[in-house]
Amino acid sequence: TTTPLQALVTLNDPVYTEAGRHLGARLLKDGGEDDKSRIAFGFKLVASRAPEQKEVEVLSKLLGDLRKHYKDNESDAKAVLGLEEKKTSSRGRGRSSRSPSASPPTPPKPTGKGEPQVPADEAAAGAQLGCTLLNLEAAIRRG
Repeated sequence: TTTPLQALVTLNDPVYTEAGRHLGARLLKDGGEDDKSRIAFGFKLVASRAPEQKEVEVLSKLLGDLRKHYKDNESDAKAVLGLEEKKTSSRGRGRSSRSPSASPPTPPKPTGKGEPQVPADEAAAGAQLGCTLLNLEAAIRRG
């Protein structure tokens, strides 16, 4: 199915979230020096074609909105990156929503010596863009 509900389910699925995190890290590491080249790189990875100009514009606007949101909401950025555990409602009595055996996901970090750390807002925005691109790929695959 290609319903909006399906998109919400896949965007919030832990597998898509983790895959989106890693795709976002790859975009930052291997995608080039600017947003347009990173978007084109990611789009080509998931869709096997270059993006059209309108697609780049829409994804660029989304990336800008994500950056602003995560810059203004550091705890959201840390949650997306798995650096901060979300607390459950009063029903969960403040315990972590993760299972005790689950290890926290690794946030995207540069691998070379001496490279600066990626700011949390930038890494979180990349992770969310990665999730969006993966959902795009799933929609294309479904036809």
